[in-house]
Amino acid sequence: MSEDVSSNVSFEASDAEDSESFSESVYKYKNHYPMNRSQSKQNDLAAKKRKEYRERDEKINKNIDKLTTGESNLLTFLQDMSFLMGHKKRTIK
Repeated sequence: MSEDVSSNVSFEASDAEDSESFSESVYKYKNHYPMNRSQSKQNDLAAKKRKEYRERDEKINKNIDKLTTGESNLLTFLQDMSFLMGHKKRTIK
């Protein structure tokens, strides 16, 4: 009862031109529509967050440098650091 299935089904090889035009159309589509809007929004938000973190890190490093050189005392250093870390008030109670 077992029949050779491959003898019943025949596939025609596609022309090389068809496959090239298909790959070209996929390439053009991907370049024309690189990502959907939500992905681009996420990338924009991620870039914005990276910039904020980089700026915050630069400010933190400046505060550490001020403390080590003696330009600021420990209390102002801690107040500035707590503010940079996201606390709303600049004063420490």
